[in-house]
Amino acid sequence: MKRMLIILIVVGALATAWSQTGKPSGRLDELARRARAEGRSEVQIGIGDIETLDASSLTEALSNFTVVLAQPITSISVRRGDSIVTWTKFNAIEFLALRPNCEACSFRQEPPETLLPFGSNQFVLPIPGGTVDVEGIKVRSSGKHTVLFEPGKTYLLLLNMNSIGQARLDAGVSGAFFVNDDGTIRPISKHNVRWAKELQEHYPSVAAVRGATKPASK
Repeated sequence: MKRMLIILIVVGALATAWSQTGKPSGRLDELARRARAEGRSEVQIGIGDIETLDASSLTEALSNFTVVLAQPITSISVRRGDSIVTWTKFNAIEFLALRPNCEACSFRQEPPETLLPFGSNQFVLPIPGGTVDVEGIKVRSSGKHTVLFEPGKTYLLLLNMNSIGQARLDAGVSGAFFVNDDGTIRPISKHNVRWAKELQEHYPSVAAVRGATKPASK
């Protein structure tokens, strides 16, 4: 009942964004105009759950996804209709496991031109959420699958990739880990609790993950 109520509220809110001509004026535009009228310079909106590919264990996930150590180079948030997406360009340091390119996956969004071209060991990864300017108002969007990658830091990522350097974090936030200076790894977010115990007991470090995955070549 609660889920149905939330859906009805969202649908109702979107319906009010339609103009008399039958065209949507845009939910983000409506929120920005309302914020300006109320004297606010920023708006915060949430993101609902997104569909993720499930795995019964971290061991299974390590077998299903490309596993890579990577460092962010730069990020940019862009508006896509009434949603916000942050694209991050990475340098791949080491592919611990390289699965076949997921050409069957839907890479529907094109990365911003400012992130092109990709180097031989570079890829781009879109994450829901971010901050954009809408009519002079900062609109911030975030949810439990929003990840803010820091340039210069190292991450262990479980990805689906295609042959031209586009990646998807199909395990959601559960597929992203922060690598400490001593090589130990930890969940990137407090929402990544699904495999926390298994991580601690069996894969506490990059060395442990490397030992559990097949050598990769790229």
